[in-house]
Amino acid sequence: MPRGQPKHFCVQPTPEGPCGQRAAAHGRCREHGGDYRRRCLHWTPDGPCQTWAVGGGEVRACKKHGGGKRQHCLHPTPNGPCQTWVVDGSDVQACIKHGGGKRCLQPTPRGGVCQKLALCGGKVRKCVEHGGGVRCGSQACAVMESPPWAKFRSPEGQPLCWSCLAAQYPDRAKLKVRKEHLMLAELQRRLPWLGERATELIWDCTVPGGCTLKRPDMLFRLEDRFVQVEIDEEGHEDRNCADEDSRLELIAADVGLPGLVLRLNPDAERVLKRRRLSNGEHCFCVGDADAFNGLFDAAEAAVEAFVNEPAPESVRVLGLPASWWDGRTPSNGILCAPSASGKTVLLVSMILS
Repeated sequence: MPRGQPKHFCVQPTPEGPCGQRAAAHGRCREHGGDYRRRCLHWTPDGPCQTWAVGGGEVRACKKHGGGKRQHCLHPTPNGPCQTWVVDGSDVQACIKHGGGKRCLQPTPRGGVCQKLALCGGKVRKCVEHGGGVRCGSQACAVMESPPWAKFRSPEGQPLCWSCLAAQYPDRAKLKVRKEHLMLAELQRRLPWLGERATELIWDCTVPGGCTLKRPDMLFRLEDRFVQVEIDEEGHEDRNCADEDSRLELIAADVGLPGLVLRLNPDAERVLKRRRLSNGEHCFCVGDADAFNGLFDAAEAAVEAFVNEPAPESVRVLGLPASWWDGRTPSNGILCAPSASGKTVLLVSMILS
């Protein structure tokens, strides 16, 4: 008789009498633990566990009750040893929760080491905070202290971030709509005259003829001033304020003109929200209509007031919505940088009335 075909019936006692189902193996049906694979016999309040036992271990038990051939964490807990799987590559016999796995060895100011989980795929054994994982290897991102994530690769196999892939290989870059694109498109729709008056429009590129590789999200260059738009998703809470101020300072120095910098945060008052369509695709739509209209009305009024007034002598920074920007000032107060014309460009954080 072929293996697996039942020879008799299960006689496991039940409240109604013997089970009577066809036995799979060992005189029991599958429901009562009969099979050619072993079952976990670890005792539970409802009787034996009866879950499939993991092979290769020293005990006949399932994964939950310590089965398997891998080592288990022996870190003491109030209920005894932890017994969770030990992470491969660990210097100690412990699970992730108790310090197992590859750890970041970056020195800290206190004289120790970071000890956070290190990311795989990078050239160095570091965590996310210290630049671990696969990072963009392009020349533009190599000058950064912590280059952005490299989720794409060039035809030669070089890891690249999305911005570098789209800039260097536009034919390989697929369409990817972000919140930044939607915010900039809405601002252009409301201010069509700004693009007509601009002598130069810069979108996510370095300033032509400049000395830095910093790229504005969008910059309208007029004859005697400029208007720069920055979309700060989540308020750029993961970035240092000094780095943000220095970036704006370098861009303004390359332009060499006074201007207005609009910093728009689409996540402060749920201006945009993410939703899933019936076909499974994700998209962004208007979250709070009042907050959406209020943000762009304020931005439109600020740009019109700035363009119609006499040319200022500095670069002013305006953050919207006001509930997010109130109380935020540049880390160094007033930032100075030499402009292309040899003068000084002052970046002063202020709220335009």
